[in-house]
This record gives sequence, C-alpha cells and structure tokens, in this order.
Amino acid sequence: MRLIILTISTLVPIVAATAQPLSPGDIEKRQLATMRSDVGRLFRGANPDNEGLELCPSVYGRFSECELVSLASFKVTGLVLGNKTDGIYLAKFYKIRTSAGLVGYISFRRRDRFVDLTSPSRSNMR
Repeated sequence: MRLIILTISTLVPIVAATAQPLSPGDIEKRQLATMRSDVGRLFRGANPDNEGLELCPSVYGRFSECELVSLASFKVTGLVLGNKTDGIYLAKFYKIRTSAGLVGYISFRRRDRFVDLTSPSRSNMR
C-alpha cells in the first residue's frame, strides 16, 4: 500500500511539470524547425472551403497582388523571415514553386493547410 501511494505522489509533480504551456520562444523554435524541415518537400493545398491558398508575388508590400490559387502541388524552395522582435519573427513565408511553374510566397499561417506528398505519414503540423 505504501509503495503505491509513494509512486502516485511521485508522478504528480512530473505530470504537472510537463503540462506547462510553451513559452513564445519555444513556439517560435518549433515553428522555425517545421519550416526548415519543409524546404525541398512536395505538398498540395488542402483548403476546407475549396478557395485555394493565397499566393503572393512578394513578401514586401504588393499584397494587393496576392491571389487565391488552386494548387495541384507545390514544392517549398526557400524561406523568408521578416523582422525579429523579442526573439520572434513578425512574418514567416515559404517560397514555393507550383507544379504549373508559378513562383510565389505563402504565409506560414497557412501551414495547417499543407498536405505532405513527400511523406504521407507526416502530420500537417508538428
């Protein structure tokens, strides 16, 4: 009986310690790791509203020229990170090339709509 009580009381602080919310810096590190691992990978867009993903010709201004495009597939060819404030990048973009040859930028905020064609077992967002 004592052994069981000791084991349970020992586990409670461990569970409580691991349930701590992530700091903004930890979240940023995870996002950057995801972005870096996506470079060179092939994806398709999965938009629940079937309106496509917003593809922009530039990450600096020209946002009025962004358009919703249906992407059969696209490859992440690079990353563009905006200014950094308090250890957090204010803007994060993927540079992509579509299967139709279009080149542009998609915001990291849309990463949850990427379906990995390179390795179907990978989750959409780590």
